[in-house]
Amino acid sequence: MKYVFYGCLTGLLLSACASTPPAQINNICAIFAEKDDWYQDAKAAQQRWGVPVPVLLAFVRHESGFRATVRPPRKKILWFIPGPRPSSAYGYPQALDSTWDMYRQATGKRWAERDDFADAV
Repeated sequence: MKYVFYGCLTGLLLSACASTPPAQINNICAIFAEKDDWYQDAKAAQQRWGVPVPVLLAFVRHESGFRATVRPPRKKILWFIPGPRPSSAYGYPQALDSTWDMYRQATGKRWAERDDFADAV
């Protein structure tokens, strides 16, 4: 019984850390109203890379639909057995493992994560 309690507690704590996509992914004002820290992250990325905020968000919208932990769908073996994924793309930018490693090395952000919006833009 003790293990069930700790398992549930751990699951609850981990789910509290998960980022949910914005409710209205096609409305930039609604996105920033819901995720107010994303505005500062997007403005910082605009200054760093010289890319306008709407273009950054359009890229994230297209690649991941603002879902932090999205991956490409698995291929099916015999129409129902989950097989391998076609690539290692992950997170907001849908960057491959090798591309993300190059980004971290080039920017000096060793601990940058693809499922962190601030790191992804």
